Amino acid sequence: MGAEKKCDKLFAEIDALAFFRNTEYFMPFSEGYSAITTRFTPRLCLRVNDRTTLAGGCVLDLTAGDSSRLHAFPWLSFEYHLSSNTELTIGNIHGGQEHHLEAPLYDPERYFFNPLYHPEAGIQFRSNTHHWRGDTWLDWENFLHPQDYAQERFLLATRQEFFLLPEKSHWQVETPLTACFAHRGGQFSALDTNCGSLMNLHAGLRAVRHLGEGFLALYLPFYYYRDISGPDKRHNSSEPYHTPFQNGWGTHPQAEARFGLGKHNKGRVNLGYWIAHRYLSSRGSYLFQSASQDYETLTAYRRMITADAAFEHTYKGVTLGLDFQLFYDRTFLKADHAFDIYLRWSLRQPEV
Repeated sequence: MGAEKKCDKLFAEIDALAFFRNTEYFMPFSEGYSAITTRFTPRLCLRVNDRTTLAGGCVLDLTAGDSSRLHAFPWLSFEYHLSSNTELTIGNIHGGQEHHLEAPLYDPERYFFNPLYHPEAGIQFRSNTHHWRGDTWLDWENFLHPQDYAQERFLLATRQEFFLLPEKSHWQVETPLTACFAHRGGQFSALDTNCGSLMNLHAGLRAVRHLGEGFLALYLPFYYYRDISGPDKRHNSSEPYHTPFQNGWGTHPQAEARFGLGKHNKGRVNLGYWIAHRYLSSRGSYLFQSASQDYETLTAYRRMITADAAFEHTYKGVTLGLDFQLFYDRTFLKADHAFDIYLRWSLRQPEV
């Protein structure tokens, strides 16, 4: 037998992000904040063979003005390519904004706000072809030790996007589908409170017209929420799961334009209208929900105008970005807004 060709290769990857984000939230659904944060993710990777990569490192996250906000997270992942377009990752997974979830499903503040941020860890399957992009993952947020006064918490979700027209066509039709199941509980918990599970479903239709370096897009998504908690056999089993609404829905029609502004610049403008009835989300932005985070404010119907404008300048691998969001609620007659400025640089190993 001939000797097997070795493919082991050691290389480094670095993600660097620094941003200032300011949120002015006056509606009772979410609290505003201001933060200047730097986040570095250095990793040392070993390509064991043409299908397998091991990675180890850390995430350093620091908010200016408060040394107690320095967070250090370990990073360990094991990635295996099941085929040319499907990969399995166990350990730290590709999370956050890489899931391509909208704000009603995933709150962007979880990525920006230090106390909410955490690198996702669990198990993940990702696929990518010309006509389909899939992402299925389990993010285990809190591990429960036997007889611990806490609850295990995890999110099981899948995002499947289908592209219905040829890749080189001037038109593209996309149909994203999402399902999220959030659970809290645990068989060994010593905490005398109820278990529970929440489900969020999403289906959308997006039409894209490509124009040179940019495009125009119309997007019609529909979101559904349901409390799927089963009976709880604990001592206080008559206690509800603390959700004020058992089911609800929302829709967010949008028009978006993306365009190039010369060699190094690009921009984006998005306008939308959010309509919802008793909609809740386990991980979504409270700006889009029918209940505030503490449930002190309940508004069954939500009608809100949304706007987003962004600009990016990229030079030799470094990106400078500006982003502004506006939310005008037609029930409270109040406008919330947020803006951020950021710098981003990534050192990635090129594909072989």
